[in-house]
Amino acid sequence: MNSGENAGQRVVFRVLIKILFLCSFLCFSINIAWDYFSLGNEWKQGDWLINSVNAPVRRSFTGDLFIWLSDQTGLELLLLVCLTQVLLAALLHAFVLKLVINDESGALMLIALSSSFFVFFWMDDQQCSARKELLAFLAMALFVSGLIGRNSFPLVLGSVLFVASIAAHEGMIFFLPILAVAYLIARQGLKDWLLFHVIFALTIVLSVIVFFLALTQSQVSDHMVICQPLLDRGLVESICQGAISWLESDLVSELNYVASTTDLSSMIYLVIGYAIALLPLIYIAMISDNWKMAMSVAIAPLVVFLPL
Repeated sequence: MNSGENAGQRVVFRVLIKILFLCSFLCFSINIAWDYFSLGNEWKQGDWLINSVNAPVRRSFTGDLFIWLSDQTGLELLLLVCLTQVLLAALLHAFVLKLVINDESGALMLIALSSSFFVFFWMDDQQCSARKELLAFLAMALFVSGLIGRNSFPLVLGSVLFVASIAAHEGMIFFLPILAVAYLIARQGLKDWLLFHVIFALTIVLSVIVFFLALTQSQVSDHMVICQPLLDRGLVESICQGAISWLESDLVSELNYVASTTDLSSMIYLVIGYAIALLPLIYIAMISDNWKMAMSVAIAPLVVFLPL
């Protein structure tokens, strides 16, 4: 195959990937618009509106921020949340698309068109796609952009956003091994960049601190304590019947619920799905200098999830 044919294939790939990303973002945005005109979703927007206005509670970071912004600007609270979700998704798609398009080897293009890539998540799972994982996904995209471009601004911004995502929901710490994989793969080429190592170390330390601080925060006996500030600002009570009402359960109850809904077949599907999702990481780790360590870290989250 000559260089002209390679260039032609690259153009076709770029067009396909741009169409894929555009479809993904449009699906996401249309779904969020539907939520807004339906007066909000109890999980997709309710999760972001957990707040500590009337009582301290875990996962209240984003809710407190949105309520403060709404009170200061006069913007409708639900509209503010929906616009933020669309903005985060737009930034995520833009940053990852730039990474994929600028890849000279073509490997990232193939990964972007694979079934394990994240853009399909937005089109396939409309209920889960707008949750606080958006923060972690965008943080990782910024972090990797900083590594590839040796640019401290997106690196720092990604690290700060990642810690903020754990403050928003302690479960985001399960994405920390992905940052560790990126660090292990990149550290040889960036071993003289002191800022890179300092930022990564601070990210690890702050993430762990924020995670354990979140675990010390209690649940609430009545979720209406959390819901009342939202009702006072014009939202409907149904938005509190998902993520917010779930706050009445303690960690033990949540683990028992997960265990009660888990059987052998679901565990098999989890392992298969996790293996498929790891395919891009397996490829990247295999061509790195420290692939054994990178793959060990990549597999670590599965060890945590399996007992659940």
